[in-house]
Amino acid sequence: MIVCLRVDERLIHGQVAMTWTKELKLNGLVVASDEAASNEIQKMTLKMAVPEGIKCIIKSVEDVTTILDDPRSESMRLMVLVPTVKDAVTLCKTLQKILKMVNIGKCR
Repeated sequence: MIVCLRVDERLIHGQVAMTWTKELKLNGLVVASDEAASNEIQKMTLKMAVPEGIKCIIKSVEDVTTILDDPRSESMRLMVLVPTVKDAVTLCKTLQKILKMVNIGKCR
């Protein structure tokens, strides 16, 4: 289940890692970013910010829709992070039936 879709150009940072994961009782963070998905150094850096015990997936916006449509994701509490409002709108159109909340953070 997608507990929250958050728009934040920083993607995973202290507030997300330490506060949001605990408050929302998350099992996983899903980064939907074409830029991050194609940059190995950025992926490695983002994954370093994820607390122990929280799964992290970093994929392109298009690939994320396939992952979140998978029945296995229904049993998890996930936060999807996107860098832009445009990416959020794309995902909202596709995933509107399973989104619980959209949160706007620091945007470009």
